[in-house]
Amino acid sequence: LGPLLAKAPAAFSWQPLLSLAASLTFLDISHWNIAALPAEFCSLTGLKSLYLSGHKLMGRRNSSATALQPLSCLSRLTQLELARCDLTSIPAQLQQLPVLQELCLTGN
Repeated sequence: LGPLLAKAPAAFSWQPLLSLAASLTFLDISHWNIAALPAEFCSLTGLKSLYLSGHKLMGRRNSSATALQPLSCLSRLTQLELARCDLTSIPAQLQQLPVLQELCLTGN
């Protein structure tokens, strides 16, 4: 999926990505300039590593509580990168990730 998902186009549809659901274990959607994760992210139940670096819109236009709400559903997540997202606090959703081992908040 690497080159296909290098940058989200303006009219990007999450549906093909979400159709992978439980089989997807790694996802890097850094620097896509998305404002919030869609609620459908909860269907990515197999996700273990998620990279969301550079989404300054998550910290500026939305509260991180709203923008990152779907993170609370990702109970298998062990690695999360939220570097350079202009977050002003640690998102409360992280408390609901029981196996999270690595968290990167650099540059916030």
